[in-house]
Amino acid sequence: MLRDKTCSPGKAPLTTTVVAKITRQRVRRGAFSGAFNGIVDLQAAIKRFLKEHNADPKPFVWTKPAAEIFDKLARLPAPSD
Repeated sequence: MLRDKTCSPGKAPLTTTVVAKITRQRVRRGAFSGAFNGIVDLQAAIKRFLKEHNADPKPFVWTKPAAEIFDKLARLPAPSD
């Protein structure tokens, strides 16, 4: 379930995914004029998305076996400090 929390580096991909989904929804509805009108507009859109998503949450379904995911993670370079 998605929650409204402060973004940290580990949450950046989720944040990017949420913003991208909100943007696609706006484009499909024809309510998109190129960008959000500022931080307040983006925050309101994210909060609205979270409220709607959490009203009828769907479980995440993995599309690959766990072993394949862990193998791919093991091949990634070590993070730099």
